[in-house]
Amino acid sequence: WKAFLWPLIVTRSIEMRTVEVGIALLQNQYSSDFPLQMTAATLVALPIIVLFFFTQEYFMEGINLSGTNK
Repeated sequence: WKAFLWPLIVTRSIEMRTVEVGIALLQNQYSSDFPLQMTAATLVALPIIVLFFFTQEYFMEGINLSGTNK
């Protein structure tokens, strides 16, 4: 709710709204277009997934180092 309600209240222009608010605005009063909302959520998450795919060995190395006792 932190990433949704506060930006919804504070922002006035559509250009300044966050992604969460933008995806929620795709919903109408009487119906929802769930495929469109899921597509938008997937497109938002895609850059992070691609970044993790290319840097996963560094993440896993850091996790392995932090879990070992010396």
